Amino acid sequence: MGSIETARADVGRNMVSVTRKVFRHLGAVLAASILLAGAWPTVAAARPAVRDAGDPEYRALFLELRDGEAPQRNEVAIPAGRPVAGANLTSLFGLRSDPFRGSAAIHTGIDLAAPTGTPVYATADGVVDRSEWNDSGYGNLIEIDHGQGIQTRYGHLSQRIAEPGQRVHRGDLIGLVGSTGRSTGSHLHYEVRVAGQAVDPIPFVPGGAVMMAAFEQRQQLAEGGPTSGSR
Repeated sequence: MGSIETARADVGRNMVSVTRKVFRHLGAVLAASILLAGAWPTVAAARPAVRDAGDPEYRALFLELRDGEAPQRNEVAIPAGRPVAGANLTSLFGLRSDPFRGSAAIHTGIDLAAPTGTPVYATADGVVDRSEWNDSGYGNLIEIDHGQGIQTRYGHLSQRIAEPGQRVHRGDLIGLVGSTGRSTGSHLHYEVRVAGQAVDPIPFVPGGAVMMAAFEQRQQLAEGGPTSGSR
């Protein structure tokens, strides 16, 4: 009986892993198709994040785009910064076990753990279209409209600093990390949305590959899996 349960658990983990990769790939395909269609004039500002993307498929998709294929304007409207300095990646985009319900659910962003009160920064230029308490789980939420169908969301804040209608620039202080709403600890929930659809933020975060590698190593250690020194 134990071997059957172990096999079922292995199948479940494999399904989650495959589904997570599919969602990441779909996010990359959507973003790349919008870029190729000309909705985003350039990806120059996003290049550092692209180079550090955790999934080789992202690099293959995004690095096909070259500077000069479209007028270089609005490049600062593409998310290309780290919203919290020195934070640990604690939850990925895609399918995961909901920490409150215990069932599988889609996580529409990434979680970056940091102490309450840590500064949160805008990752691209834009206009704040929401700075409010959100009852659906975000708690204190700020949403920035960057134009060209791109938005970013910053959830679970302990304090909202940016106000609705305020124009912000990449690197501007917009809020403070917290644990408001449906949250199990102090962290920032960060989303990137394209044409209304949530996509994986990792390709837009500098050092994304390093963050993902550290996250996966912590997961392996927590599950009693192999470390970097074993096979």
